[in-house]
Amino acid sequence: PTATDTVRLIVNVLPVPAILIRPDYTDSVRAGDTIRYTMEVLNSGNGPDVADIKLVSTRTNWRHRLVTKTGLTDLSDTDSDGTPDVGTLPGISGGVPGIDSFYLDVSPPYGELPGRLDSTIVYAYSSVFDTVYDSAIVVTKVRGIIKLDIEPNSSKIIHQGEEAVYRLEVSNWGGAPDTVEIWSHASPDIGWTYSLNSDSLGGALTDYDGDGVLDVGSVDSAETKYVYLTVRPHSGLGEIVGAFDTTVVETRFVLIKTRYTNIPNLVNDSVIISTIFQPEIDIHNYPNPFRTSTTFAYSIPAPGYVSLKIYNRAGEHVRTVIDNEHFERGGMFETPWDGLTSDNKRPAPGVYLYTLEWTGDETTGIVKTRRIVKKALKQ
Repeated sequence: PTATDTVRLIVNVLPVPAILIRPDYTDSVRAGDTIRYTMEVLNSGNGPDVADIKLVSTRTNWRHRLVTKTGLTDLSDTDSDGTPDVGTLPGISGGVPGIDSFYLDVSPPYGELPGRLDSTIVYAYSSVFDTVYDSAIVVTKVRGIIKLDIEPNSSKIIHQGEEAVYRLEVSNWGGAPDTVEIWSHASPDIGWTYSLNSDSLGGALTDYDGDGVLDVGSVDSAETKYVYLTVRPHSGLGEIVGAFDTTVVETRFVLIKTRYTNIPNLVNDSVIISTIFQPEIDIHNYPNPFRTSTTFAYSIPAPGYVSLKIYNRAGEHVRTVIDNEHFERGGMFETPWDGLTSDNKRPAPGVYLYTLEWTGDETTGIVKTRRIVKKALKQ
């Protein structure tokens, strides 16, 4: 007989914790306000882990608050060990660590002196082995008085196919560096587009902090940075064929504010930008040919006096549709003609000439008359 025996080996895979918290910050806030820092916790261990969050701060009279990633409630203790945490993080998978985030709010008290610093060490501890941890350092400085300025109010005239570029000056006259946010809107919105750029070559501003508002970036005390606003009319503006747009002035507001405030709608300064589209003098009629009546569509470049007269092929006057009428603005317009002569008779079929004359008024500085002549066919 053969004697046999077996042995059973059991191998337990031990957890290997690896917790990381990031990033480090150095920033500033006004006394009495709150600055919010976004913190990320990563688990690169081989299994799930709960990262406990602890704080050590140099300013015990400042308020430090740990907030969930919803931005609304305090960070809670999900595993009931007495320490707030970000919940269970999955371990690394496919080379990608488990990750979650929370906010650290830091609020110096009212009356705190400008320049006073707080250093807060934010620790993330593994709940598997509490000897495994990582930390990030958040340094917050009390800022001096906020005073931002954007200049100047501007206006430009553009023509067909052009866009308007404005150089705006963003200045910080406060007592400390400031991070400036900038945005723009038109009132009313007439469908034109715009962009805000960091240079004249079109380098786009970005939203560094992800709050939906573009950032000029850090502006030092007594420093001025330039922002370039480009305004573009919608395509087809200035065309008088078919359905055309008679709106030729866009009024746009550009606003700036400090990023360091818990009042989201606080605006520190703004400018008004007026872009005026100046069409060329032009005219046509529709329908053309016509049987009984037609409509004249025409454009004039600026305020002035307008005449529209109709003649037959022999040069004889048939009708004055517009008689040296003063127009308060330039733009595109329509005027109907009932097809009758000045003595209310129906003219014979044939080719008719019509002339549009425009003379700028005293507001334009243009004294000469511009004239355009075209043909209409009456059937």
